[in-house]
Amino acid sequence: TYQLCRDALTLLDIADDDRTRAEATGLLLLAAGWFWDQAAAGEVDTLQALAESGEQAARRLGEPGPLARFLYGRGLLAYVAEGYAEAIRLLRQAEALAAYDFDVVGRVLLMTRLGHALDSGEGLGAGLEVLQSAQKLLDGMGPDGGLDAREVARARGLLSRDIGVALYDLGDYAAAAPQLRGAVPALAGGAAEDQAWALCFRAQLEVVF
Repeated sequence: TYQLCRDALTLLDIADDDRTRAEATGLLLLAAGWFWDQAAAGEVDTLQALAESGEQAARRLGEPGPLARFLYGRGLLAYVAEGYAEAIRLLRQAEALAAYDFDVVGRVLLMTRLGHALDSGEGLGAGLEVLQSAQKLLDGMGPDGGLDAREVARARGLLSRDIGVALYDLGDYAAAAPQLRGAVPALAGGAAEDQAWALCFRAQLEVVF
């Protein structure tokens, strides 16, 4: 994804389009944020320049959905490159925009990341309210909402995992148990990293029982 988006942005230097630039830059930043390594870290100045160009394109476009998706990617980059405070600021902006125009699963994933960032950056329990709001949003969608079942399952799994972690960190092990135990099968067959963290957190839970 990272390399394909870099190639797309190179083509856009020849024939620009605000919508495509905003979407491609947002995806690029998502990829960089999820799979941060020394190679990506070495390109942080380039990524910041691309982010600025992508944000300008998204704001010129003037639509909340593309801008929310862009700011989500920008927030993930900030999470690994600049620290919690900047990541939280950007993710809060993205969540406010997403409330106007964003797919439910995408918004839930954004709120999941925001809740995790709040717990890490502002103290235990700071993100639990956001995570629980995301749970209500997903539950209120209906059985599937006409969306891809795999994406819905992944969103539910990530949300259960992070709610479980937040409850565990607060010492509410009984409430954390069903969340963490349910997250492992929900994330099976998806990204290995997602399920690996769910397994690690569940293992911590089992130690206290």
